[in-house]
Amino acid sequence: MLLAIDVGNTQTVIGTYKDQELVGHWRISTDAKKTGDELALYYQGFLSLEGLTFSDFDAVIISSVVPPATSALEQMTRDYWDFEPLIVGVNVEAGIKVLIDNPKEV
Repeated sequence: MLLAIDVGNTQTVIGTYKDQELVGHWRISTDAKKTGDELALYYQGFLSLEGLTFSDFDAVIISSVVPPATSALEQMTRDYWDFEPLIVGVNVEAGIKVLIDNPKEV
């Protein structure tokens, strides 16, 4: 299963996918001060609403415009899943051209 996380300046949207099907989704306030352990408590609670646990997932994808939140989510993934998340950003070849001066702002 896949855990997809989209971190915006005010809200973070979380989605869980089995194959290509959206199994669950939640929205929480973005808090750049939360640690990976604090975030794990939130995520564990949301996942349990759908009868899921961390061990059900084999991939985490993070898209974020909030660098401190990105770091905490990376740490959470390493600590609770023991693998690296895919961070979607300017370093990922998405097959589209971003025609602005600072692609990190998209």
